[in-house]
Amino acid sequence: MPGENTRAPVLRRQAELTELLRNNARLWPDLPDRRYSSIEALLLDRGRWFTPADLPPGRPRGPEQRCYANATLHSETYGLTYTEGFALAGSGLYAAHAWCVRPDGAVEDPTWGGDGLAYLGLPFSAGYLREHEARAGDHPVLFDQHRTGWHLLLHGLPDNALLPLGRPASSDSSTMPG
Repeated sequence: MPGENTRAPVLRRQAELTELLRNNARLWPDLPDRRYSSIEALLLDRGRWFTPADLPPGRPRGPEQRCYANATLHSETYGLTYTEGFALAGSGLYAAHAWCVRPDGAVEDPTWGGDGLAYLGLPFSAGYLREHEARAGDHPVLFDQHRTGWHLLLHGLPDNALLPLGRPASSDSSTMPG
């Protein structure tokens, strides 16, 4: 089928990132008072896959190790969706990361440029981001859970939190928590 050969490397990288996240999720015990045992478990359940892409010409990269600030500024400047999750870098390492998503599900990563190989994240609505900022200040949504009393792990995401961008991870058996 046309496009199958070009899609295969992306699917392999997504399967690799899924396995890394599953292995980490298994390290955390299921607790009766929590909806999710870890951020990894939340992402495997509610996360969405995005298509790696080069940063468009003329759009600047921000400083390394400032992905949350870079993605916030980039999303506001270019009208894109701020997204947090995990990404697999060209080096083979994966990291907690923030990037932006275009309406077609393609990534604009103002920190790594086009160096990301797989992106699994949560595309947050502007309304939810405003609510989060009122609650927790200018901090990452997923990776500063101690600032909000572990709210997302205890209760999950509210209905207004996410935009329907990308491909749901839970719709693909290779990305289902296991």
